[in-house]
Formats: sequence, C-alpha cells, structure tokens
Amino acid sequence: MLKDKPFSQTRGSAGIVLIILSLIFGSAVLIQRSQVKHKATPGVPALYFAREPQTARSDQNFDLVLKVNPNGAEFHAFELYIRYDPLKVDFQEEVNLSDNIVSPYPLIISSIDPSTKTVSVVGTRTSGPFTGDTDVEIARVKMKHKPDASGSLTFSWEENTKLGDKLTIEKINGN
Repeated sequence: MLKDKPFSQTRGSAGIVLIILSLIFGSAVLIQRSQVKHKATPGVPALYFAREPQTARSDQNFDLVLKVNPNGAEFHAFELYIRYDPLKVDFQEEVNLSDNIVSPYPLIISSIDPSTKTVSVVGTRTSGPFTGDTDVEIARVKMKHKPDASGSLTFSWEENTKLGDKLTIEKINGN
C-alpha cells in the first residue's frame, strides 16, 4: 500500500526545484541581454548617449555624455546637434547656458538654444583622428531632471549631426 504523503512531498519538492531553475534561467537571460553591446557596421561610426549617474531622479543633476565609437572609420571633426525635452530637463548653469557644455576637444560652437530645444556641440580633435573601435567621450552636457517630471528622459540626434566629411554614421537615440 502506497502512502499519499511521500508522493505529495516529491511533487512539492519538484515544484520548488522547477521554480528555482526558472529563476536561475531568467536571471541568466537578463544578465546576458544587459551585456549585449550594440554592433555597428564596420567603418560606420556610431553616436550614442550615456548618463552619469545612469538614473536621475526628480530635481537631480546628471551629465548627458555624448559618445562615439569610430568603428574603424577615421575623422577629426564633429558636429553634434541634440534635441531635448524642456518639460523634463533643465540645465545646471541657468545664466550662461554654454557653460553646461564641456569637452576634452577644442570646441568651435557650444551652445544651447531653448527656442529650438537644441544643444549644439561642434569641434575637432587636433591630436590625430578619432579611430579604432573603442567608445570615446566627445562631450558632456550638465543637465538637471526637472522636479515632478515623470517618464523617460529622451534625447535624439538632429538630422544635421555629422562626423568628418561625408561619413555615413549611425545615430542611436537615448532614453
């Protein structure tokens, strides 16, 4: 005569093992997805945004970091035009807006136009071309998350953004 109790315990143990395995598999998938890096076409530089710190809460300062991966191309000059949402972000320095833009490279234009909601960063690298396949920080824009603004902070590259002379580029917008 078989007892129901051992069968019930075995089925309960199997359920717990199945849940644990599901959690481990789900965690592995999430970790793998977070480590997948964007793959650009060789020879086509990719422009993208980063934020430091990555998460900015209401009324908190952050840097919008403008980055490029040359991906094997060579160029010296950059013309970056970024659209921002004035309902969600403001600038840390409110009087002289251009003071919010810093770069390790000489800048010809560093301006913020509140009427068009555009940040303009134009400059060059004088110590040799941007090249290789390593991400490079071009500039930072010192921003502030507006109080009580909700939802994603969205930044996009304007149509007239370019690198070098007639290079095809990939523009990756950011949230």
